[in-house]
This record gives sequence, C-alpha cells and structure tokens, in this order.
Amino acid sequence: YWAASLIEYNNDETKDLIVPSIYQHPDNNGYLATWYKFDSEGNVSKEFVFPWTSQERYAGQTHSMIFKNYNDKIYAFLQPREDFSTEDNPYGYTYPEVWIYKKSTGDNPPEIISKIPLIRDKSLLDQGSIITHDTFYIEDLDKDGIEEIIIGMFSLPVTNKHFSVHVFNNNGIEIVPTCNLLDLKLKTVS
Repeated sequence: YWAASLIEYNNDETKDLIVPSIYQHPDNNGYLATWYKFDSEGNVSKEFVFPWTSQERYAGQTHSMIFKNYNDKIYAFLQPREDFSTEDNPYGYTYPEVWIYKKSTGDNPPEIISKIPLIRDKSLLDQGSIITHDTFYIEDLDKDGIEEIIIGMFSLPVTNKHFSVHVFNNNGIEIVPTCNLLDLKLKTVS
C-alpha cells in the first residue's frame, strides 16, 4: 500500500499511524487498515482496525485509502468498488467514497456515522479510473459551517487534463469548478 495516515484515532491527543492493509496479511480478515502503536522503548505493536463487513472484495487499488481528522471525526477516502478495464474502456472506472467515523474511545472501535459516495460530474471531467491521489482534504471552504471534500487525482487516459482537483459537498455531489493544474482554466457548474 502506498498511503499511510497520521491521525488521532482514539482521542488520546497523540497521532496514530494507520496503514491500509486489507488482504495484505494472513491475519487481517475483514479490516481495512492496521493501527501501529509505538512505546517509549521502541516496541511496535499492531491492531487491525476499521472493519470491512461487505461480502464483496474491496476492489479499489492498493493506494486508494487515506484517513484524515476533521473536527472530532475520522474521514476515510476509499474506493471500495471498481469496474475493471474492458475493450471499450481500457482504464476501468472507480467509485470513490468518503466514510465518516466517530473516533475510538476506550476499548470501543471507531463507529461509522455515514458513507458518502462521491458523484463526479462527467461534464466537468470524465476521469475514469483514479490511479492515485496525494490530495484528500476536509475543509469548510465557503465558511458556511458545512465541510467540503477535496480530492486531487490523476486520471487516465493521459491528456492535458491528467491531474485535477475536485470539490464535493458533504452529500458527495461535485460542486465547484474543476481546476486543471496544467492550464489553470476553470469550468463552472451552473
């Protein structure tokens, strides 16, 4: 897995290392990630966290999971479903989601609050498969008290619109202009 996240997992006011690990270890049956803990003597322990209860295999690519804190919650950017490439679409298509959790308390694991599918506006940029995303932020951009979801992504096929930044409302709808970082032209959504 290419992504690791430093978040406050359990309300102890210290950052915790969370690494996507589903299907990567024989003991990890049904968890999205591993929580690594370090003590003052340099010992490392781990615990599997964020249950994956679906009967379907997590189909997103191995680098398709990032965790962030915002306010008192944990936000997870995931791609649990993917259409694989076909003759008509050699790049496939991924279906990104943001899952929101309450932080862990005591012996209680994080509790899922909601799952938000991100609905990309194909009229802005039809990206197909998201192959990497170093950018995942939660922020109240318009200062209205409601957070927005910001995703930066590469897309296939490679064109002059290969990298872009997308902003979604907290219902998962793409809401603002898409910014192509190569030519910095903005398209508006009416």
